[in-house]
Order: sequence, then structure tokens, then C-alpha cells
Amino acid sequence: MAEVAKLEPSAIKLLYDSAEYTRPINLGVDAGSKAVGISAAAEKEELYAAEVKLRTDIVDLLSTRKAFRS
Repeated sequence: MAEVAKLEPSAIKLLYDSAEYTRPINLGVDAGSKAVGISAAAEKEELYAAEVKLRTDIVDLLSTRKAFRS
């Protein structure tokens, strides 16, 4: 069982002792220029993997906005 501890940032609080259920987990982050990869893995299995594609259009949008002000 768990209860909501905070809404922003999202966090839960376990209502029981979890010392018996812990295991070492490695977190890997690969920060590239166009994407960021994240992975969490235990000794023999990958628990979580994600890739976030970064926006590359910000410079163009700011240049367009600047041109409208002139």
C-alpha cells in the first residue's frame, strides 16, 4: 500500500517497511545533442528505458520572432 506524499513533483510514500525488498539498481544517462537516453537496470534485467528527443527548432523560432519586431 502507498499514499500520495506530494502532487508536484509527484511522489508516493510506502505504508510498509521495504528494507527486505531492496536491490541495487544502476542508472545510466546518455546526454546527446539531439536526444537524451535514460536506463535503469538491475544485475540481469533492464527495468526502465526511455529516450527523450530534444527540440531543435528554438533558434529558428527566436530568429523569426526577432524579425517580426524589426
